[in-house]
Amino acid sequence: MNALTTRTNPSKCNGCNACAKVCPMLVLEVVDGLARAIPGREDKCFRCGHCVMVCAQDAMRVDGLDPSDFSEALPWGFDANALDRLMQSRRSVRRFLDRPVDRTLLDRLLEMSATAPMGWPPHSTSALVLTGPAEVRRLTTVMRTGYATMDRMTRNMMGRAIFRLVAGRDDWAALRDYVLGLTREANEVFDRTGQDKMLYDAPAVILFLGNRTCLSFKDNALLVTQNAMLAAHALGLGSTMIGLVPPIVERSRALRRRWGIADHQVVLAAIVVGHPAVTFVRVQHRRLADVRYV
Repeated sequence: MNALTTRTNPSKCNGCNACAKVCPMLVLEVVDGLARAIPGREDKCFRCGHCVMVCAQDAMRVDGLDPSDFSEALPWGFDANALDRLMQSRRSVRRFLDRPVDRTLLDRLLEMSATAPMGWPPHSTSALVLTGPAEVRRLTTVMRTGYATMDRMTRNMMGRAIFRLVAGRDDWAALRDYVLGLTREANEVFDRTGQDKMLYDAPAVILFLGNRTCLSFKDNALLVTQNAMLAAHALGLGSTMIGLVPPIVERSRALRRRWGIADHQVVLAAIVVGHPAVTFVRVQHRRLADVRYV
């Protein structure tokens, strides 16, 4: 990691030591009433920005972090019950009105999704947004073809053996017991009726991409995806995660080239987004599989 410089404005710093206390990498110290980076530990800084965010005097700056990205925190007082109601009422939406999602709503959704915690900063997650009907249909077509090909290949012993070897035991079991049956039915329904049971004729699809050269890139992308679905719900939109998308786009050279997905980027998650065509009037209280205190 490149050495970074933590700069302190001496006319503002009051030596309160909050920055040193909060620094997870123990980079900072206070000497003679002024915060500074400990000599020899500058390269331990990973740009979390905590020192900037706890400084009531606005005296801290970290090279590599844009000061305009920091603003004064709003007074804390969010109602936990309100958050619980939001999360309880969010459902997976697969029926959408035939109307586009305004760009300002999608921008707001992505802005809110970026507040997700990171295993290691800065963000390693990127978003690719498909809003044109032609691009969504293109993805549907590639998915239908891809899963139909998998279905044909696994109908013989040799094909099944290859998939078991390549996918591994757990992924092969999921493919055999769930994915192939689901996609086979979806293709049959599309052939009979034209109904899209893969992307549900959604007006927008958001793919979340991880930078494979970064630490925690998989965890980061999934955390962002969860935030995106909660943000969609809070904005009056419906969404659901479509696990069928990443394996197809990840292996499609044509789509990767068309959409500018770089070699270092991995397609990790995808959600469909739109205005819900149905209203849920009840919530289902879900519980973890098990809870133990030791």
